[in-house]
Amino acid sequence: MLNVVICEDNSKQRKQIKDTIENSIVSNSLNLNIALCTDNPKNVLNYLQENKNNVGIYFLDIDLNSNINGLMLAKNIRKYDPNGYIIFITVHSELSYMTFEYKVEAMGFIPKDDILLLNNKVRDNLLIAYNKYNNKIENDDENKNDFIIIETAYHKINIKFENILFFETISSTHKIRVHTFKRQIEFYSSIKELKDKLNDDFYHSHRSYLVNIKNIKEIDKKRLLIRMKNDEECYVSIRRLKGLVQKWSI
Repeated sequence: MLNVVICEDNSKQRKQIKDTIENSIVSNSLNLNIALCTDNPKNVLNYLQENKNNVGIYFLDIDLNSNINGLMLAKNIRKYDPNGYIIFITVHSELSYMTFEYKVEAMGFIPKDDILLLNNKVRDNLLIAYNKYNNKIENDDENKNDFIIIETAYHKINIKFENILFFETISSTHKIRVHTFKRQIEFYSSIKELKDKLNDDFYHSHRSYLVNIKNIKEIDKKRLLIRMKNDEECYVSIRRLKGLVQKWSI
């Protein structure tokens, strides 16, 4: 999952940016998570040290009330996340040339003196970064066996196999619901189509379920229930129970 980090020292504007991003995630069914929303650039540095291999989208105020300004913070972000997407939010758009001096390759500048424009630009830049990331992943041959691309009515979403708990069919529709650690997404497909796209970590445990073996916590043989690592449950049929137990035990 792609993470979003917000660093803005004005509490009102920080909340506004966070609300806009949360609304965009929900309304556009984006596979995004706001990992950090803070006024302190040192919290961002701590986050980077703990999440060194994660690509992120960063919304940064340039004029932070700190000895670390947004440009300096962005330079540090590049050390840990060279492929991340950095968007500056500032009243000083004339400072855009400074990004070349700091070598941070900012994706955009958003003026924050116009509330309506701020909301629109935050949403637009979020979607641009999200789509760029998904297109890059989709075209990266090294990652092709690590994720599945799901298409909803308006978006393509890539989900790493390791984040998937199980897929289930939805009664009386041609839809599938995928359960991940963070959310559930509905899309048009079938179990048969999914089996052709998934790797050997997934097992067809029941007519209506495809389960990720690596995320199983417990198998209740008596009740024919599979409990996942987040305590969600799905089913296994009697006919497929033996095969599931054998595969899970390997």
